[in-house]
Amino acid sequence: MKLKVYDFLNLLKFSFKKQFYTYFLVAILGAVFNYSIILGSKWMIICSGSLFVVFGSFGGSMFAFSIANNAWMGISHHWRAKEIPVLPQITKLANQMGVKDFNLKVRDDIENAYALRNDIVIGSSFFKTMPQKRLLAIIAHEFQHMKGNHSMKITLGLYPLMVLVCLNYIALPKMILYISLLSAILVFRTPLSWYFELKSDEAASKYVGSEEMIEALLDISSKHNRDEPSLTHPSIKDRIEKLRANS
Repeated sequence: MKLKVYDFLNLLKFSFKKQFYTYFLVAILGAVFNYSIILGSKWMIICSGSLFVVFGSFGGSMFAFSIANNAWMGISHHWRAKEIPVLPQITKLANQMGVKDFNLKVRDDIENAYALRNDIVIGSSFFKTMPQKRLLAIIAHEFQHMKGNHSMKITLGLYPLMVLVCLNYIALPKMILYISLLSAILVFRTPLSWYFELKSDEAASKYVGSEEMIEALLDISSKHNRDEPSLTHPSIKDRIEKLRANS
């Protein structure tokens, strides 16, 4: 069974329940504050403004820390990745998936894998110890991100959303507008990112098999909490359940 178009509202509801309610609340409070200013209701301005200061400060701090941490651990540390020769099996997989231009690199300071531009970067420990079929499953997943231009699609998908959301924040002071807008973008970016993760799992399973993809995810989850999602990934548990349901 193929992965059907994942219900955006269900993903939004799931992400809200799990851990991203703060961003959701800040986005809503920003809109309420905005219309309070437009309507000129003093008590609504005071109430919504006070709540926004409390939750906006917390949400803004969380967001700033997340961005700074990801930038430092990700892009700024990307130079640590060492390019290595591409194994024949990986070249064969790339040809099967229609991926032509890529570099294979390893990093000692990560315990997962990611795609950045034309680079596939894998944690050194995974590359050395993971069984070959599971390693190919992880690489196939990252190949699908590259092939599908998922980062670009998420960015382009958020542009019209930013315009629409801005209309609900137009009367806000700039700083409050920025915090509200960023919170709203995070609320909608999360399910989009999760959707492409599930699609990449599905695509990889076609080339390496669902069981190998599941085993590879279990290997990754030995280093992480299986039940916890992130801003960019569904939980390992849910990814495995989706693969088993579609196999």
